[in-house]
Amino acid sequence: MPARQGLQASLSPRGPARGRRFLPGERKTEAIFAHASVTENIVAGGAIGVVGGGFVRRNERHAVADRWRNQLDIKVPSVRRSIRTLSGGNQQKCLLARLLTLNPALLVLEHPTFGVDLGARVEIYSTIYRATRDGLAVLVVSDDLDELQVLADRVVVFRNGAIQGALSGDDISSNRILELAL
Repeated sequence: MPARQGLQASLSPRGPARGRRFLPGERKTEAIFAHASVTENIVAGGAIGVVGGGFVRRNERHAVADRWRNQLDIKVPSVRRSIRTLSGGNQQKCLLARLLTLNPALLVLEHPTFGVDLGARVEIYSTIYRATRDGLAVLVVSDDLDELQVLADRVVVFRNGAIQGALSGDDISSNRILELAL
């Protein structure tokens, strides 16, 4: 392949440059910037609103955060508000927005609904479903059997660092997962 084609392929939206993004299971200590606004948490890690010379277009950043607030139904009156004023579920949706803003090829989600209420859980599941329907690959790491049954097309069960088995389709059930795990 000529060098130019290789560079174009690596920079395409579906190419390797899209990368992988990780959402840690412990959002309060490993993911959110507690003293920052919802906007700052959503656009963290991206070049959104950054123009030549390192200047930041604040209005563009707030507009991006507002779009995600509406799309993911993040319950906050203003994206300028501190993220620590939000419920755990709304904080988690902000973190998902951060990852989705970066347009990754793969999301790795560790315990994506840990510590969130039922309503937020349903909204997070819907967000994950939409992302996979749009072609995003999602890897969920969880010990929540209900979550695995709802989200997974395939479940790989590990015990002591070794694969014990894989389940797919109608074989995914709490009983089968437990059989492999114990």
